Amino acid sequence: MNRKISITWLFLVLATLSFAQKTKVANALTFQQEGDLKTAYETIQEALNPENPKAVKKTLYWAGTWEVKASILYDIHKAGIRNIVFEPLLESYKAYNRAIELDTKNRMLAGIKEDLHKMQPDLTDMAVKAFKLGRFDVALEAYQKYFEIADLPLLKDEEPMKIDTAIYYNAGLAAFSSKSWPNAIQFFSKTAHNNKYGEDSYFYLYGVYQAMSDTLKQYETLKEAFNKYPESENINIELVKFCIATERPDEAIDYIDFAIKRSPDNATFYTLKGRALEDAGNDNDAIEAYLKAIELDANLFVPTYNLAVIYYNRGVYFINKAIKLPQDKNDEYDQQVAIGTLELVKGLPLFEKAKEIQPNDEKVNESLKFIYSHMEKTNNIN
Repeated sequence: MNRKISITWLFLVLATLSFAQKTKVANALTFQQEGDLKTAYETIQEALNPENPKAVKKTLYWAGTWEVKASILYDIHKAGIRNIVFEPLLESYKAYNRAIELDTKNRMLAGIKEDLHKMQPDLTDMAVKAFKLGRFDVALEAYQKYFEIADLPLLKDEEPMKIDTAIYYNAGLAAFSSKSWPNAIQFFSKTAHNNKYGEDSYFYLYGVYQAMSDTLKQYETLKEAFNKYPESENINIELVKFCIATERPDEAIDYIDFAIKRSPDNATFYTLKGRALEDAGNDNDAIEAYLKAIELDANLFVPTYNLAVIYYNRGVYFINKAIKLPQDKNDEYDQQVAIGTLELVKGLPLFEKAKEIQPNDEKVNESLKFIYSHMEKTNNIN
């Protein structure tokens, strides 16, 4: 790290002081300049030894000691040396922050800020590498340090730092992957209104609130996402599914109709509409929706199965109704059984088609077994 101004200042200070402990700081600086980073680090650590009374008195609480330590650690990081200290870049950042804390008159702030800004690309590079290795907590910490540098107090005539939206988005991914939900919310909230990252950001926010079991926030997030990106088919479908899952069938139908106007040949939308109409108690319209879905794609399991179940449930309803009749109501009994059997007959080819699509589905096989058994008993099949 090029610190000519700050290093010159440190040497001037050290030249006016004869204390042995501050000589250690000067020595550490010399070892650093000579490239002996291991000795430089060991020497600066001696000047920061809290068990050494001289260090406590002269150098432990001197901002310059910590600045030198930070500079040495940064050089260790840049040199790729791994056997001196763990995560030297993060330790360098911590040392710079300690220097800022001790520099109460901000005499060193300009130089330290310059060094920290040079450190920011290293932090994002470290975050990307850590993320790829699955070290999500380390990636998040690196991004957080990046943002903290951007938020340092402004110097005279200094412009606020502009941060690329991609960095916030990547930080959100690190926070999400490490299950740091408050940080994920913070970062994705910043990127949700960016056209490049917005749609995905809303999905991650929705995922965060799912993990937090916050149903209200899930609902608000999806609605906000839909209002911001009404042309997004994925958001539209997710909002419909959520409304269905949370028993909001009327809203679900409204959002589905919006989607159908945009994509009238999308079988998935008609499948979802059928489900919402069922939830709203409108089986007849649900049947039409499922039939339309099957018309658009005859190999879809869900609308085929759901439609079969409507007929099956109707059939079982009338058969159970017949069973509950008094024994002297033979004509009515036969009538109810006949109606029920007719409904089962309507469902039979649909269940058979569903079995073709998913041969091992237990519910389909159980339903078919019941229908075949019933029809044998009533002499409706050979």
